[in-house]
Amino acid sequence: MPREMLLILKTNDLMRNIEHKLGVFGSSDCLIEMSRCVIRSSHELSMRRSDSRVEKFRIGFSMYWSLMKLFCYQYYLRIFSTQ
Repeated sequence: MPREMLLILKTNDLMRNIEHKLGVFGSSDCLIEMSRCVIRSSHELSMRRSDSRVEKFRIGFSMYWSLMKLFCYQYYLRIFSTQ
């Protein structure tokens, strides 16, 4: 199994354990926050590797677009989880 996959599975396991210990099991907040961190770090790495300003702008726009979609999804979950 690839090391990256093991890291993802272990992180998920640790997040679930923390949620269980805190008594907030079933909440998607931890996974959404982890997703935000992954989006930012992967796009920032791409920006550092890029030499072109246009490419950096495209990567930055893509990052903020992904964060906006994640925000909309989180808002959607909050609306429909209260019903």
